[in-house]
Parts: sequence; structure tokens; C-alpha cells
Amino acid sequence: MKARVSLQCCAAIVAAALLASDAGCAESGKSDPVLAAANAALVAGDLPKALATLDEAIAQAPRAIYHARRGAVFVQQGKFERAQEEFDRAIKLDPRLPEAWINRGNLAAMRGQLDTAVADFGKALAQAPKSAEAYANRGSVRRRQGKFREALADFKRAL
Repeated sequence: MKARVSLQCCAAIVAAALLASDAGCAESGKSDPVLAAANAALVAGDLPKALATLDEAIAQAPRAIYHARRGAVFVQQGKFERAQEEFDRAIKLDPRLPEAWINRGNLAAMRGQLDTAVADFGKALAQAPKSAEAYANRGSVRRRQGKFREALADFKRAL
């Protein structure tokens, strides 16, 4: 029960981070109406609508950011295997997309795959060296690993 609640809390954090940063718009350099519509559905708590919006967009143009965002919806639904597949697909389409690496790192951390999570956050930082989200998330994982000095360094860089 405790692990399930923890996974649900982490899933909520992933969704909140997506909505707060809207990192996906950085890929195109401008606002994306598909992401805006998917985010609006997420804010309204309508996960099926968010998923349908992204499914339709992917059918027309399979962009990495859409797969990364669809993976985040699957996390919210508790469909972690599907989320993993979407994050992997996003990375295959565009390995330079920090959101995909961050999302996959968050999922790995949720699953207790701490070394994988640290590596994924590192790959996000290679693409976006000033990403406070990637530093903060990596710091949290390093704290869980007992690597307190490294965690503190990451937390400082996140500020």
C-alpha cells in the first residue's frame, strides 16, 4: 500500500512538473497548440482527452515531444510499462529532448532504479545544462543513494 501511494505521489509530481515548465514548447521554439490542449485536459483531470489529443497528433506527426508527453499521461494512469515505451520512443526520435530524459529518469526513480535515473538526468543536463528540474531530481535520487555531497551540489545548482 505504501509503495502504491508513493508511486501515485511521484506520478503527480511528474505531471505537475510538466505543466509548470511546459518544457515541450522549447523543442519548437514557440507555443504548441497540441501541447496546450493536452495540458488543459490534464489540468481539468481529463486524462482520456489528453491522451486522445496526443494520439491524434502522433498519428499526423510523430514528434518526440508528443511521445514524451503521452508517456507522462501514462504515468498518471499508472501504466508504467506504456510510459517507459513512450519515453524510449521519444528519446529514439530526438535524443536531444531534455523532457524525455527527465521523464524517463523520474520513472526510473519511481521504480527504484536509482543508477538509471541518475544517468538519465545526466543526459538531460547534457542537453540543457541549466535545467533546475534535472539538477533537483538528480539531487533527490543521489540523496536516496546516500550520496549526500553530490546531492547537495545538485541542489545548489538547481537554485
